[in-house]
Amino acid sequence: MGVGGISISHAEEHAVLSFRERLGTTHYYRTPVLISKFDDATRDNGVPSLLGRDILQHWAMHYTPIQKRYKLWFEVKSSDLTLPA
Repeated sequence: MGVGGISISHAEEHAVLSFRERLGTTHYYRTPVLISKFDDATRDNGVPSLLGRDILQHWAMHYTPIQKRYKLWFEVKSSDLTLPA
């Protein structure tokens, strides 16, 4: 049982996730990902794509409510590879 519900069938694949900052610096992470089988159950319930703690642990999250506008941003603390802009 996960956040999106029960996923009976999935495949594990090796992946490289990349995230680019506004000014162009790109951070890369090597990580296994679980890919849910798309079938009638997932089509009806919708299975969200989520980042897990294995990625989020490399970032600091900042949250500030400013004049009823909410600001959420992340600061990268580490990555497997970082390439400047």
